[in-house]
Amino acid sequence: MLDLCGPDPEERERLSEPGRRTLVYRGRRVVPHRRRRFAWLATVNRWDVEHHEVEIELDGDRVRDVQAQVNRSTLTQPGPA
Repeated sequence: MLDLCGPDPEERERLSEPGRRTLVYRGRRVVPHRRRRFAWLATVNRWDVEHHEVEIELDGDRVRDVQAQVNRSTLTQPGPA
């Protein structure tokens, strides 16, 4: 799991259900949208920001559920990552 998602998840544990916990991974990606001007020349006309969140629900060492969300928004200029 660590090889796929990374070493730093947020971890939630339910007091009402011992042994069940949820790992939450978050990420962000800035994607340029290019427009071709000439054969090999392109310009960026807008930037999209994708916020990714994956929740992995564990019962002991077994995965019970996986949920993923991607939210997108548009930027006019790229900002700091």
